Amino acid sequence: MPVGGEWGVLDVNSPTDPGQFHIDVRQTFKTDDGAYIQVIEGGSSQLDGTSYATMRFDTGSAKYYWMNNVVAFGELHRLEDGRINIDTFMVSYVSSTCLCYTNEVFSQLGTPPK
Repeated sequence: MPVGGEWGVLDVNSPTDPGQFHIDVRQTFKTDDGAYIQVIEGGSSQLDGTSYATMRFDTGSAKYYWMNNVVAFGELHRLEDGRINIDTFMVSYVSSTCLCYTNEVFSQLGTPPK
């Protein structure tokens, strides 16, 4: 099974940042228990060189179905060996008037955070 693909675009015509990179990534992962989860990422590099992405998760697995409703974002970091690491965060409600960014990393899938 192919893992996914990247359709990034380098924007050389940007008036504020010629060379701005726009991220468009689709990946499919198989969990240890056999479920498939697709991750769709999109975002852009910033003037200071950092890159951020929003993430959407799609799965038909009953165990991980809660991820279909997750609002997530990540900050991309290039590792020394050239690979890219994404620190991923989930946005969750604390009350009806307050939002809090939680530091849940999706490397360990399980029940949704409370």
